Amino acid sequence: MAMLQSSSGQISFRPPLSVGDIAPDCALPALDGSIVDLRGDAIAGNPIALLFCPKFTPAVAEALAGYRSRLQVMAAAGARLFAVTLEQTKAAAGQDIPFPVLRDGKGEIFRAFNAGIRDQPTTIILRPNHHIAAIVKSPPAVQPGDALVVVERLAAERRPVLMAPHPPVLIVPEVFTHAECRRLIEIYRTRGNVFMPPGPGIDYNGEDYKMRIPEHGRPDRIDHWIV
Repeated sequence: MAMLQSSSGQISFRPPLSVGDIAPDCALPALDGSIVDLRGDAIAGNPIALLFCPKFTPAVAEALAGYRSRLQVMAAAGARLFAVTLEQTKAAAGQDIPFPVLRDGKGEIFRAFNAGIRDQPTTIILRPNHHIAAIVKSPPAVQPGDALVVVERLAAERRPVLMAPHPPVLIVPEVFTHAECRRLIEIYRTRGNVFMPPGPGIDYNGEDYKMRIPEHGRPDRIDHWIV
């Protein structure tokens, strides 16, 4: 559970980010003082890899070395790579990091992304639509490679493909977690498999049920109502 404190001093709690969630806004100063907004026109629309570096510890240095060696491959996949740190500008500039470094002096972005302030790095991958694609907390030596696998998967999803004619179906990925999908499938398999007649405002004593929905030209539509 993440704890957030607003400018008015009010404290609120919300569940940690998970895959599929919309990423929080992130607008932070770069080392040259300019503000970098990840939702800005120059950045939005690309996969984004955020390497959270609380301090420049040996573990963080190990992860940075892995990203240095993979920087061109990630760029070829269309990804934008940023480091986010709690360190001061002078300390960050001394690391000679070959991609933009953003300073989170108050730790607000660390808390919003639930990246923690431990000595270990965390990489969070964003889809082009700014949804969370992956939260990578593997050991520093393998974390860049794990992140690259996700970035290349996102790049493969964006490649144009020839498709046969199909119904106008809207596909929205990552709305439910895998656990939620398994739960819904299990509910469908084990509960509420009795057909009820259509009728407005009927909850059938709060139990799950199936209902055939009369629809012109669609005699096969069946809705499963989960209470």
